[in-house]
Amino acid sequence: MSNVLKKGILGLGLCAFLAGVASCGPSGNDASFSYQPYDTSVYGDPSQLTATVYFWHTLGQNNRGWLETLISEFNKVYPNIRIQASQQGSYDDIKTKIDRAIAAGGTELPTMAYCYPDHVADYIASGAVIPMDGFVDDEAIGFTVEDGSHVEDGETVYGAGDFVQTYWNEGKAYQKEGLYSLPWTKSTELLFYNKDLFDQQGWTVPTTWEDMWNLCRIINEDWGSQVNGWYAPLGYDSDENMFITFCRQNDIPYTSNESDNRVLFNNDQAKSMVTTLKGYYDEGLFKTKGTGPNNTYTSSFFESGQVAMMISSSGGTSYANTPNFNVGVAPAPYSGEAAYVSQGPSLCFFANSSWEQRYAAWLFYRFCTESTNSALIATSSTGYDPVRISSYETEYYLNWVDDQKDSLFGQASQVTEEIRDDTFFTPVFPGSATCRTEVGGILTNVLLGTRTVDQAFSEAYSRCIAAL
Repeated sequence: MSNVLKKGILGLGLCAFLAGVASCGPSGNDASFSYQPYDTSVYGDPSQLTATVYFWHTLGQNNRGWLETLISEFNKVYPNIRIQASQQGSYDDIKTKIDRAIAAGGTELPTMAYCYPDHVADYIASGAVIPMDGFVDDEAIGFTVEDGSHVEDGETVYGAGDFVQTYWNEGKAYQKEGLYSLPWTKSTELLFYNKDLFDQQGWTVPTTWEDMWNLCRIINEDWGSQVNGWYAPLGYDSDENMFITFCRQNDIPYTSNESDNRVLFNNDQAKSMVTTLKGYYDEGLFKTKGTGPNNTYTSSFFESGQVAMMISSSGGTSYANTPNFNVGVAPAPYSGEAAYVSQGPSLCFFANSSWEQRYAAWLFYRFCTESTNSALIATSSTGYDPVRISSYETEYYLNWVDDQKDSLFGQASQVTEEIRDDTFFTPVFPGSATCRTEVGGILTNVLLGTRTVDQAFSEAYSRCIAAL
């Protein structure tokens, strides 16, 4: 199998994948989970394993071709494993459907699904997902050097060590010990800007938030009066990420994994931060998705020339790419610590499945994250990053970067690679998803003036405590 994987046979972009409808097999519960090593005397050679894998994903119609190619190539190695992929809507839609399936007894759960860590924390609390530690080092089906490796301090590193550690460790940062999610593709936030306008006006791309606010004032003076309709020097596409990132960069408590003190954001430092941002907002220096008409992403206004800069996910690079003007890309500004929120889908595996299904799903994951294949997934998804360190050294990825060096996608990938070691993830626990939503609401409501700072924090804090 390794030689086949090395060729990067996967179709391309496969980021989409499998998803399914219902998983048959005995119900399981994480509380009693014990890994069973792959037994060739029972299941035969892994290439002859027979199983059906149900995989729920969020990929749109444009990604279906990549998925079909991926499955086709996978089946050349594993002809008896059937991958049933189904698109289940957005990440929130998948979460809602999984929650309902868990509440109904778990018989309609998929074998594996797209997830965000906040979602997995709730699944763990329900005993609905299984830890993946045993699969990683399994003698028969675990990671091998051929799957991907790199040299570090003169030593060959492979397996879990070959993954970008922030991405890998995210899957272990739960309230329960174990590896409960696996990285698929990742993204982070970048600063996109109207390069033609910057060149014309002689503006310098800001690197710190102090530089950003000063530039926004200049933009208002030099350019703002010429723009009709909804306008902002800077647009921020996620109120939640803005709040969380400012907390991280300025060492302000947000949440914690400590069971007796999880919700920390209701503090004077965070209130001062939001008060300061409210001042900048009232000064006309920035707007957010939450403050826009109909909760519209600021990328829509960026493309139409009503926003000079925007901070948005690298996974949404296609929305920043416009024929109306040349677009530049740079790391988002920082103050204090350079820190950029880690985003992008992971995969989790469900307890209500047979061992054949679990082994098959793992083999598919291993196949997809072979170094060249992971690079194919990311580059075909435009704006996402491979999850293996060795992927960045593959001939495929280096050729892609060279071919795309003048495109926005190529430039964005270079920036994300530069800041990769400065990405972070937040603590995850049952209720952490509510915390994320609520702090975004704090910022939106305070900026719009529908709540005072104290009201917004008090109400959000109460809802978060209730969700624990």
